[in-house]
Amino acid sequence: AAHVRRWWRMSSHGALHTALPGRHFEQMGLLRLAPH
Repeated sequence: AAHVRRWWRMSSHGALHTALPGRHFEQMGLLRLAPH
C-alpha cells in the first residue's frame, strides 16, 4: 500500500479524486485507506 500513500500525497489537492469515478475508488479500496 506504499504506492497508494505516494499517489495520495501527490493527489492531495483532491482534483483526481473528484475526477475519478466512485467505482474506481471502490475497486482500489482507497475509500478505506483514504482519510475521510
